[in-house]
Amino acid sequence: MHFPHRDLEPICYEPAHIAAVQEALRQGLEKFFPLYTAGIETQKGHSSGYESFASHDYFKVRESRRPEKNGVEAGVVLTTRANSAIEEFEDDRADYEQLLSEEMLELSGEDVPSFKATALRNQCPIIRKTLQNKKAKKLDRYRQDFSYASPSDLYTVVNNVALFGREYAVDYQKGRFLKINTLSALSFDELDTEDYTVFGVIGGGIKSHFLYKLYPHIFPYRSQDAIWALWFLTDKATFGCRQDSEFLMISEKEGTTQQNFYYPYALFSLYALNLSRQLQAKWEQAGAAFPEQYRFVLLHDFLSFVARCHDADINVLKQAEAFAYGDAY
Repeated sequence: MHFPHRDLEPICYEPAHIAAVQEALRQGLEKFFPLYTAGIETQKGHSSGYESFASHDYFKVRESRRPEKNGVEAGVVLTTRANSAIEEFEDDRADYEQLLSEEMLELSGEDVPSFKATALRNQCPIIRKTLQNKKAKKLDRYRQDFSYASPSDLYTVVNNVALFGREYAVDYQKGRFLKINTLSALSFDELDTEDYTVFGVIGGGIKSHFLYKLYPHIFPYRSQDAIWALWFLTDKATFGCRQDSEFLMISEKEGTTQQNFYYPYALFSLYALNLSRQLQAKWEQAGAAFPEQYRFVLLHDFLSFVARCHDADINVLKQAEAFAYGDAY
């Protein structure tokens, strides 16, 4: 069962529309990849017109030496960037692998209240950090929703997500997966149903984060930055949608614009897979090895870069933080 009130406009699923979005994303990648390989991005607080830039930390390791204009150094920059992204990804990966393992979930099923009170609250990094961030008043809604959430519902949904990932990974074949170009072939639609959601607590962001931490070569992370990045990569086009971009949620009452935290994971993943193939081609053209087992870690790093290039724009659009954090994170 899908959630009708959150569904995208039907046009978003039409082949012609998907093709148009993919072409716009391709053009966006062509625009941003040279900036990504040069390690330049707008300084915090400045506009996204690229009038001013800041070097990334990895240039300090290389004595602040930027790549040559002919791109000879691009491969070194990409390799260094990949190493950094992978190191950060692996930092807490073991926590998710333990929490979501078949054995641990079977054991947790014998004491569901403790699964919520201990495993999720204290041992799941993304939920623990959100609950403990008392400085951000905007997260009070998430803390409230988590407090009221049924331990049984939380356990069932987390178990369903982990089971989906395990079963999909068993059938995964690299050659076949990398050639997927349709939603039906991808077969992620089930993840957008209520069996994989605890409203306000476990939505598209968190469930995708779980899968991403377990299988970063199969499941992309549908983070806030990633959705914002798709909007900027497509140059804010609406592609025939009546309610502005499919990547945005606009509240006229609140006067705010947010990334679409209800964006279907299946459709996002189709665009992410296509983008990752293009990113791999760019990576290899620059003479850098593309680590297949971290396919979507590298994509996430690129999408986060695009979003950071527009920090000022995003902050102006958001203004207020009135949304369900379980779906946003």
